[in-house]
Amino acid sequence: PAVTRHNSVPGFTNIVKQPQSSTLPQAQIISNSVTSTPYLVLNSINVVENFKGPIFGAPLIQLLENDATLGLKTKVPRFFTNLLDQIEKFGLENEGIFRISGDLQKIQEMEALINSGREKEVFNNCNSIHDLCGLLKSFLRKLPDPLCTSKFYDVFIHIQSKKEGQAQLTMTRLLIHQLPKCNVDLLQTLVEFLLKVT
Repeated sequence: PAVTRHNSVPGFTNIVKQPQSSTLPQAQIISNSVTSTPYLVLNSINVVENFKGPIFGAPLIQLLENDATLGLKTKVPRFFTNLLDQIEKFGLENEGIFRISGDLQKIQEMEALINSGREKEVFNNCNSIHDLCGLLKSFLRKLPDPLCTSKFYDVFIHIQSKKEGQAQLTMTRLLIHQLPKCNVDLLQTLVEFLLKVT
């Protein structure tokens, strides 16, 4: 069956839905209850102008702009959606599709082909779901800025380790909505897919 990329998944939607207030501030102070040190959360995005690089290592916003030039109206990069489709095509019932590593040399070769515009050739010839999952992990790993952004890394760790229950949920929801929209869309798509895998 086809994956429904943008339908709501209860668990994720519960986290990322808009806060109860009608407006979300551009900056939000999240206080550390242990050290009383405030974290300043800013709603910002770094755009690399005129980026002409490959898919692996390219900013999300640039990949979306590249898709737009092809007339595609997508919330997540076309390559990412195609890759998830290929992984599902091989079958999600395979054991340890993300735990078991693929062939590093083959993964690197596929990256080089994809970066040179030969994505279709790669997907037509790849016969290993573990290599495809290796491509997915490599794509996320090589983003110039992590999906949850370097700026917010310490805040995410603090919330998950120091907060519990409703407080953790509320602060995580607020923090996610401070991420660039393209990051939120990709995060949602990824979580929905991982829920299918599990």
